[in-house]
Amino acid sequence: MFDADKLDAIEEYLKTEFNVSEIADKHDFDRQAQTFRITDSDRIYLVTFAREFIEDNDASAISHSLQRYTLKNRFENEKIKRLVFAGPGLEITAEH
Repeated sequence: MFDADKLDAIEEYLKTEFNVSEIADKHDFDRQAQTFRITDSDRIYLVTFAREFIEDNDASAISHSLQRYTLKNRFENEKIKRLVFAGPGLEITAEH
């Protein structure tokens, strides 16, 4: 499993960005990642963070990196199902 402080940083960002109070997450063994499922009244959003991204960044760096993006707008504008944060840096791929 991943460091709880890092996962908390991700969850807090997602709660704020998507304006929801609860988010489900699970370890994704196939992807070696952590996937967060955000549900609002209209749809379900999936955001996956690869092991490399989580392990190579501390909680503060993760929080700072995520603040640069408006993920909800990206989901809505690009009609995507999942965003994946991968690699040691910040590589984002979208799954339609």
